[in-house]
Order: sequence, then structure tokens, then C-alpha cells
Amino acid sequence: RIDVVGGSFEWKTTVFRVPNAIYEIVAKIEKPDRRPSWGAIQVVLLSTTPPAVSVRCQTPTLCYPFEPIGQKINPVRVGLVGLCSEDCDGALVFEWEMYGVNNSTETHLPEAREYIVGVNEQKMALSDDFFKIYYPTYGDFIAKLTVTNEDGYAGIADLFLHINKPPEGGTCQVDNTDGKALIDRFFVTCKDWEDPEGTDVEHFAFWTMNLDTGALLFLIYGPESKASLVLPYGDFQLGVDIKDKEEAVQRINITTVS
Repeated sequence: RIDVVGGSFEWKTTVFRVPNAIYEIVAKIEKPDRRPSWGAIQVVLLSTTPPAVSVRCQTPTLCYPFEPIGQKINPVRVGLVGLCSEDCDGALVFEWEMYGVNNSTETHLPEAREYIVGVNEQKMALSDDFFKIYYPTYGDFIAKLTVTNEDGYAGIADLFLHINKPPEGGTCQVDNTDGKALIDRFFVTCKDWEDPEGTDVEHFAFWTMNLDTGALLFLIYGPESKASLVLPYGDFQLGVDIKDKEEAVQRINITTVS
């Protein structure tokens, strides 16, 4: 028993003498005006030291902090990197795994390795096909990295990835579809678009897609939710990309024009 008056206590690890045993430290907190509270933590003394590993985004500007843990990303190709800081001598073996998360339930996705570029490399990338297959079936993911050193000891780290939700709930309308291409103006209005996670909606990009060739032509883009457009000649789809401040995009088809 050790009595202390502060809120913290330093304990030398040399007091733990038997490797691979579980030690439990129990703390009793007493205050004069309330009943005692109890807390505990379990410690396992390892017989060997595995590599110290962490996982980060390769391009920090493409990831956004997500409370309380992890990073927020958009469902497009994203790169991660594994960093080894201790016990990293010799050749290291890297292995990435992915888990889908819904309602705090984690599901291992063994087939996802087919859509990881660099599944056994220090740097990896989740391909566009990964998100096409697993999102929105899963709203969040965990990237797990196992690093094994030349002595056969493995260190494990993971990173929680929350998928950024695009703007939703609004409408976009064109005032009329009667007019002459390359001459008359068509007025498009978007309203009531909001980001479900509270981020500002800051970008509207109005476009046409040729129905014969699939070619996409952006007509105007910026913060304004209204646009006066001169439309090209031909048969095409008129639409708009609505983007929040963290780059999540909602693509809307407004109407077909001939």
C-alpha cells in the first residue's frame, strides 16, 4: 500500500519482475465529503520489446481531425503510412488490414486487401474501388498495421477513419428548359443545402455532361448557389457538384436538356 496526496504517481517498472504476467494496480480515492471511489489498471510485462508503430495520413491536408479519435477522410483514394520509432533494426515486414465499423461494431474485411495498393509496404493507398465496394455499407473504417522486425517480434497500430458526409437536404432547379443553346440564359437555383456534420457548404460547380460522349464540361463554380448559364449545343445532362469545406461532394443531376 502506498499513500499519496497528489493526482499522479510514478512507478518504476523494475518492480514488475515476472514477464508475461498480469499485474493489477488498484487506486482508492478518498475525499472528506464523499464516499471513496475506486479505479484499476492492468499491466502486462513483456519478455521482449516489439517495434513501436504508428499510422498517419501520407498527405496531412487530405485528412481532418475527427473527435474523439482518428481522422476524417473523403471516400476517394487516400494514402496512409506506417512509422516505426523503436526496435526497428533490420528488415521490417509490413501488413495492412481493414475493418469496417457500424454502430461501434468492427467487421474484418479480408477481401479488402485486393483494393489496397501496397498491402505489404510501409506506404499504402486505399483505392477508389475500395470505397465503391465498402461505402456506404460501412460509415467508418479502421486501418490496422502489423510491423514485424527481424527477430520475429510484432508491433501493431491502427487508425480510425471517419468518412466525411457530403451536403444534403437541399434542392436545385432550373427556371425553364425552353431556349436556344449558345444564346439564351438559363437560371439555376440551389437552396437548403446543409452539411450533416456542421461544416460550411462553400462551393457550387455547375456542369453539363454530353449524353453521347459522357464528356463533362464545367460552366461556372464558386460560393454562389445561383447561376445564370449559357448552355452548349446538343443533348446533355445539367447538374451541379455541391462541396463542403472539407471537400466532401454531393453530385446532383438537375435535368436533361436537348
